[in-house]
Amino acid sequence: MKTFRFFVYSFMFLCLISACASKEDVAQEVVKKYILKELPDEKSYTPGEFSKLDTAYSVVDNDSTYKAMKERLEAFEYRHLFWSLSDSKSEIHNSIKDSVEQYERTYRPTPIGWQIEHEFKANVGLGTWGVFKGQFVLNWGLDSVCYATINSKTYN
Repeated sequence: MKTFRFFVYSFMFLCLISACASKEDVAQEVVKKYILKELPDEKSYTPGEFSKLDTAYSVVDNDSTYKAMKERLEAFEYRHLFWSLSDSKSEIHNSIKDSVEQYERTYRPTPIGWQIEHEFKANVGLGTWGVFKGQFVLNWGLDSVCYATINSKTYN
C-alpha cells in the first residue's frame, strides 16, 4: 500500500510540475493568440523562432510629456511656416526646440513589462504569403500584448 501511495504522490507531483508553465511559454502562447486574432487566415499561421523573454523599457517617443512638447513645437512651426520668423518668434521657437532636445537627452527609460520577438509565416490575403518578424511588448502579468511592431517580407 505504501508503494502505491508513493507512486500516486509522485505522479501528482510530476503533473503539478508539468502544469506550471515557464514565463517564456506563457508569453509565447499570448503572442500566438494575438497573432491568430489579427490574421485574416489563422489556419495559415506557421510559427517560427521566439527570442528569449526580456524586460521591455519605455521609449521617449511614447512618453506623454514628450509627445505634448513635440506637438507644441510642430504646431508652432506649422503656424509660422509661411511667415518669416521675427527675432521674438525665432527665440520662442529655439526655446521650445531646446526643451524638446533636452528632454530627449535626459530621458531615462523605465521598465514597463516584457518583450519577446517572434518570426512566423502566414497568408496575408489573396494568396500572398509573408514572412514576419515581430517585437511584442507584454504587460507584467503576461496576459496581454500592450503593443507590437511587425515587419514583413511578402512573396507569392
